Amino acid sequence: MSSTEVTYGTLPGGSWIDPAAPRPPVGFRVQLPDAWTAVDLDPATSPGWVRTYVRERVDAAPELTRHRGRMRRVLGEFLDGCRAQGVFVLLMLAGRVRDRPEDLVGASLALAWRRLAGTDHVDVDGIAQTIASSPPAPGEPAAERIVAVVELPGGPAAYLHTSQLAAVPGRPGQRRTTVLSQFLVPIPGLPWLGVITAATANQELADGIDAIADGVASSLEFLPPTGHRDVTRAPDPARV
Repeated sequence: MSSTEVTYGTLPGGSWIDPAAPRPPVGFRVQLPDAWTAVDLDPATSPGWVRTYVRERVDAAPELTRHRGRMRRVLGEFLDGCRAQGVFVLLMLAGRVRDRPEDLVGASLALAWRRLAGTDHVDVDGIAQTIASSPPAPGEPAAERIVAVVELPGGPAAYLHTSQLAAVPGRPGQRRTTVLSQFLVPIPGLPWLGVITAATANQELADGIDAIADGVASSLEFLPPTGHRDVTRAPDPARV
């Protein structure tokens, strides 16, 4: 799958980024899959992006015209939820709406940053053990939860693959089974984790999200304070 390298510096703000989203004090590069649509999370411009995206979907499939208003609400609610979770970068795959506007998002790919309390050393083994021993989420078959420490090109990371019930955008009180693959990637020498999550409620897409999350996590590289490409590795587009 083809991909595009994206670089983010340390300055606050940035194109399509929620200014309130946590971000680490280092720049980074990551490969993002070209087949996925980048989403505008900036509250100042996101409503316009939602209107444009829905209009393009309706133009391509005029039978969706009667769902236009609900599609906007569903997508807006979904983005509100992502911002509430501190998502820094968000991409999505279009879903087949038909008569279910809540299927507008077929799959999502998110990168969020989490600052950990305590020392600068991130205990990846401890993180994996905590995830493995945590109580099941609603609807999660605990026996099928997969947790491991994996070796990425940049070093060890914690990995989670599971399914659980998640809220259905536009359907208050309703939940549906969602499959997710997640990598928690530490920044060397800093108490920060990059959390890369690919998720879908579409069973036709479920088998592919693990490879997507793995490819993005494997491409993540951190820049030195100078901003030069003095890093231990270059991203490998073939991994995404």
